[in-house]
Amino acid sequence: MQLKYTNREVSEMSISDLMKVINNPSVVEISRKNARDSLDALIKEHYIKQNAFSPINTLSKCQKNSLIKLWVVFKNSKKTEGWVERYYSIDYPHERELFKDQELIETRLKNENIHFVKNFYGYNKPLTGYKKLYDLAMNYYRQGRVLHMKFYLNTVYEQQENGEFMPKELYGWSIDNSYKQYNQNNDSTGKIITMI
Repeated sequence: MQLKYTNREVSEMSISDLMKVINNPSVVEISRKNARDSLDALIKEHYIKQNAFSPINTLSKCQKNSLIKLWVVFKNSKKTEGWVERYYSIDYPHERELFKDQELIETRLKNENIHFVKNFYGYNKPLTGYKKLYDLAMNYYRQGRVLHMKFYLNTVYEQQENGEFMPKELYGWSIDNSYKQYNQNNDSTGKIITMI
């Protein structure tokens, strides 16, 4: 049975409730559309008027509270395994507040898998910190400086086989070893990348 919400119910929902409705496939499409429209209006009215999307209002990167973690292994001529760097996202207060709603995050992970950070506010409207870290990672990649990189949901932990709790991995890339062999035999500058 599909769920249906009245316009009044949608208009009285919080931002996290609206996101739950939008991303719940068991809600009828018209209610999901009303929730999307209401969310857009709420963001424009509440956050833009308060200048919430200004860089002045961002929360600084933090090893524990940042929503996204980027792990990069850079090429290094002295060490074949490269050197590791970690970057943490700079987020807006309302985004970190939304991530405290475990039910919302679990629902979105279940329904959208890792793609919800790329479509956080709607299709191709990514989570702010993710977008900035993704742009940084792609810049390093285009410069040819990267061996491996991985993105993590820094505030969502899952238990590993060894019993340790680690942030949930979203996805990553690795330069394929065959690229090195291919490049030694050819003058090609093409890069081979494999998803991890």
